[in-house]
Amino acid sequence: MKSLLATFALSISFLLAACGGGGDGGGPTPDIGRPTSPASSTCPHSQTADVWLDNRLACASAGQKVIDMAAGATGTPGDVAYVIRQVAYDRSMNDLLPDAKARHFQHFLCVRNVPSGVDRQLLAADLEAVMGLASGSLPRDVALSTLANAGTNRAGYAVQACDPQKHPVIVDYATGLVQSVNPQALPSVVTYDA
Repeated sequence: MKSLLATFALSISFLLAACGGGGDGGGPTPDIGRPTSPASSTCPHSQTADVWLDNRLACASAGQKVIDMAAGATGTPGDVAYVIRQVAYDRSMNDLLPDAKARHFQHFLCVRNVPSGVDRQLLAADLEAVMGLASGSLPRDVALSTLANAGTNRAGYAVQACDPQKHPVIVDYATGLVQSVNPQALPSVVTYDA
């Protein structure tokens, strides 16, 4: 229950930040544009399984704006392949996976030119919007799904060159845009529940 409440609170804070509320009033954030939410017709949402990232690549497209909340980071730029952690809840706020586990997608997202000081959780929140998880594109029986970055302590986090053959979604931090979406790269993504 504590995990559910923490995830819910994190989701609310991301929503408030995206809407301009709940901030500290510490000044404007860099304006490189808001992420482009997908049209609900392009996102699969007829079955419960459509909520998982590996089934949502039709929600994203090259050229889509993605970097918003994670904008303005500083530090040495480089390419990083991330482990994205996803949790989802039904309409009664029960976890979709048994034992309150999360689904992890190793190297699903690779970001080019990402500064070393980027807030990885905000990066995951930006990905949420592009993948239709922060819009009305969820399956009817799914109430909420959130993404998080599993971080450097999770096997699979890697500083490596972004490769469209290995990474289904590649984002260029410098432009703030999705650079490529490749469903053929899905077999190289290690997916596990933990």
